[in-house]
Amino acid sequence: MWPFNYFKKKREKEEQERRRAEEQARQQKLEEERIARERERRLEENRRKELERQAKLKAEREQKESIQPFTFRSNCHQRYENDTPVMGLQECIRTVSMVKNTDGCPGYKLAPGVGYIVKIYNDDLGKPNMSDKPMKVVKKTADMVELRGFPIEARSPFGWQEVDYSDYGFVVYYKNGQVEKCVLHMYDRNIRLEYLHSSIIKKEEPKEDDKPFNNNISISAVANGFTFNLKLPKVKVVKQPYHGDAQIIETDSSAYARIMRKETNGTVTFDISNIAELRSKRILQQNPTFVPQFDYQSQGNDFEAASAEVGNSWESASSGKEYVSLFQITQQKGKIVAFIINNLPNEDDFYYLIMFSE
Repeated sequence: MWPFNYFKKKREKEEQERRRAEEQARQQKLEEERIARERERRLEENRRKELERQAKLKAEREQKESIQPFTFRSNCHQRYENDTPVMGLQECIRTVSMVKNTDGCPGYKLAPGVGYIVKIYNDDLGKPNMSDKPMKVVKKTADMVELRGFPIEARSPFGWQEVDYSDYGFVVYYKNGQVEKCVLHMYDRNIRLEYLHSSIIKKEEPKEDDKPFNNNISISAVANGFTFNLKLPKVKVVKQPYHGDAQIIETDSSAYARIMRKETNGTVTFDISNIAELRSKRILQQNPTFVPQFDYQSQGNDFEAASAEVGNSWESASSGKEYVSLFQITQQKGKIVAFIINNLPNEDDFYYLIMFSE
């Protein structure tokens, strides 16, 4: 019996050791799998935290570089050369505006969303004081924002050419949250122009255009050439494709328009209070003026209209300039409603319907 029991116990011991080794291998494998899962979990957690950190940094950077678009009406400006004032204080109106780049800038290869567009308009001459300048924010504090131009491709008579606008800078100074001063820098020439609005500049004497308005008019009299002086407190802009749905363009809700004719069968002039905004949005570049030849229509007491095609010609369409093709003044249930249709140069897909009403 002894040899048999010896070999039996030896086999049992070997079997126990084999099972113990298998269990240890199984436990080791489970531990390795647990460690691998834990490592993957931590990697995933780190990736998530890094994405959150990057998103936060991006939001902070965008917030830091974000500026509220504005329009600043300057009534005087001073030119400096080598930090020395020259030519004296110029008392004249310049409209300075900065708009966010949402759909590029005409004349430049500029992707939507890149920086801002700086515009300066000469109100005396009724045209831009300089070409629009794309710029990016380089510095921002509580009371100052600095922008700088950058290299970009611009259209020229010889095709697209790269120009370096980093010599141009634009600094906006704020006081109590409002624009106080705008400064255009031309660093390569050490020149700067400071655009201000001073309350001590002598105000212009009231113009004839400022005489009291009168919206109580006869549409048939207007159609027959009589004078009128309207003030309409609502301005609405509709972008109307020739094929597709109309789109209402958001504009200043407090805008108004003065429309007048001071002489019998004379020129009709417009004074639209938010013309700078319409200009910056490339809807209407300047207040229209024209001499209309009206047709009169009436549908009882509820509707009267004086309509005039004022620039609807091949010459206007091919001029390369914007033109108003239709002007109408109506009285609808006792309320005055007027509108113009403005056509942009080289644009065949849509026009702008600009309405003025009580």
